[in-house]
Amino acid sequence: MNMENNPLQNIIIELREKRWTYQEIGDTLKISRQRVHQIYKNYTPVPWNKKERDGVMVALGSKCKVCKTTRNLEIHHKNGRTNNKKKNLVLLCRKHHREKETKRQAKKITKEVKYISKTRIQKKEFFEKAVWDLKTQGKTLREIGYILGKSHNWVWLIVKKKL
Repeated sequence: MNMENNPLQNIIIELREKRWTYQEIGDTLKISRQRVHQIYKNYTPVPWNKKERDGVMVALGSKCKVCKTTRNLEIHHKNGRTNNKKKNLVLLCRKHHREKETKRQAKKITKEVKYISKTRIQKKEFFEKAVWDLKTQGKTLREIGYILGKSHNWVWLIVKKKL
């Protein structure tokens, strides 16, 4: 999406220079704050049009990069979802895509754990919140345990205690 293709981009740039938030700009322009951010950062979405999406899948080889299956294929972004260039995309089956995303989340949470103070209460609160955040994302107890570096039984005890 080039500047000349999106007339809103110049308006958004001007408002951001005036220190407007994405939310304020979105409310004024009647678009979501996420869309404001996408336009401001020159984001180009992955084509959701079936014909274009199929074209991208063919260009990526039409099979899972890990197991070579041709069923349940999904497009995975290696380095962030805003970079839709071919070198940043890889085709994975649903199983391997979920594994990649789980590992990515594990790395993110591991970094957060390093910044937590060493007190037991803060750690416990952090882990309880993390369990519920991941549970609401639809992760299984085993996946949550893997991400947090705990057993699924430990995760089950946290879930059971909250219910």
